[in-house]
Amino acid sequence: MDITQETFMKAWQAMPRWRAEAQFGTWLLQIARNGTLDLLRRDAVVGFEALDDEFPAADPMPGPEERVDARRRLESLDAALRSLAVEHREVLLLREVEGLSYDEIAETLGVAGGTVKSRIARARASLLERLVSATGEQG
Repeated sequence: MDITQETFMKAWQAMPRWRAEAQFGTWLLQIARNGTLDLLRRDAVVGFEALDDEFPAADPMPGPEERVDARRRLESLDAALRSLAVEHREVLLLREVEGLSYDEIAETLGVAGGTVKSRIARARASLLERLVSATGEQG
């Protein structure tokens, strides 16, 4: 909540410097990202929250076995995501969770589009490798 409030305060103060040719969403996301990174640097601790227990399932009323299995899959995914390098996790979440395009991610992070593509490819490969090794399944 504090980061959100701080982000909007900084955006309000910086509004006169916003360039109309820049996308507002990526500009605002960059302010939020920088504020978050500043906070993490100050605290020198990176904490991650467990994924919600109320993750939507295909079956509205899963049985106990399905719930345990789903929880294990979510825990494996959470652990695999946390084990990725920060720059890989960041681009992967911006792409897959936030739905940003490669160009939007490049603009937000201040890196080249090719860098975004290679980081996403490496992140996906690394995540898949970690998930397969955690579950013992073959791809």
